[in-house]
Amino acid sequence: MSTNYIPNGSFETDENWNFYGSDTTPHYVTDVHYDGQRSLRCTQVTTNQTLQTYAQFTVPSGKNYRIRFYAKFEQANNTTLRFFIAPRTGGGNYCNYTLPAEETYTGVKTFNVSIPASASGTVELMMVISTVWLAGATLKNVWIDALEMSEALPYENWALGYIAIPQTKIRKAPSTTSDYWAKFEQGTPLGIKSLSSTTDWYLTAYGQRPTESAYVLAENVNNIEANKVWYDRIAAIAEFYVGKNKNDLSLTKKWCQSFANVCVAQAGLADYNPWVNQSNCADVWNMINRVSIPSKGCLVFTKNQEEDTVSHVALIVSDIASNGDFDVIEGDYNGSSVVTKRSTPMNVSNAHIVGFGCPNNEA
Repeated sequence: MSTNYIPNGSFETDENWNFYGSDTTPHYVTDVHYDGQRSLRCTQVTTNQTLQTYAQFTVPSGKNYRIRFYAKFEQANNTTLRFFIAPRTGGGNYCNYTLPAEETYTGVKTFNVSIPASASGTVELMMVISTVWLAGATLKNVWIDALEMSEALPYENWALGYIAIPQTKIRKAPSTTSDYWAKFEQGTPLGIKSLSSTTDWYLTAYGQRPTESAYVLAENVNNIEANKVWYDRIAAIAEFYVGKNKNDLSLTKKWCQSFANVCVAQAGLADYNPWVNQSNCADVWNMINRVSIPSKGCLVFTKNQEEDTVSHVALIVSDIASNGDFDVIEGDYNGSSVVTKRSTPMNVSNAHIVGFGCPNNEA
């Protein structure tokens, strides 16, 4: 599990956080929470008044970090959040990030920040969180919970590309004369990474050979989304396969876990998840990094009967709603031979859910 360098990031105690701002009232509340029993409610009494919340903590320097948090916005209230991260002493800042207006809906949010190297190997930070009014702001409540700052893992360097021609071969080596693993059709999304040895090819992954190197001609890939984070890559790949037959993916028999493996591998995550070689979801449940709070990109493991152990798995492809609902895409749903996106959401309280697993260490 990655280290969270923010003390009391779930606001379960009154420690570490300080408040300032005119005509504002900070509140730790229990009626809204995502991780634990409390959250921070930012209540602004007068339009254009700003509540600022700040904390100080130390992190290793010379690293890239992922900031992750849960936010709840009261009815599209035209209020957003700003995160200012700077050295506690000295000038300058490392980050002055404002959550885009289109992201002001309830759910888990992320952004990255790089901390330069220092002679001491560490740096003491100040993180300031402020509420920001947008045009037409009316209601005033924003809640924050489950705030984390952890080291970004290497696979964040993967991008998401899409096959641009009617069909292309996924090769075993970066050469047009090499044998190939598979043929991908136009529009197929896949994780890609640049190679130091050539600009003509991308490193990629083939879902049925997740631990083997695979390559695709760079000229055959377009619409590259370099900042597509791992969970959005998984969701995009899963969405692409909805309605496709298991035979199109060379999957046979009970194939729910194998389909999840395909999506995780093609997102570029195979090297970090050795369970992608396993076709039995009960075996993967015993290997995967389990999490108590799911998010997009996680796997949800279920059982058919009260006495059963894990018997099925699906991919979570949406943010978790405030009522616990989420969308899933899965293989072998009720014996279907096609990849299915359920017409009604699942809910975290579903009695048939055994638990959740995440293909990275940040959930």
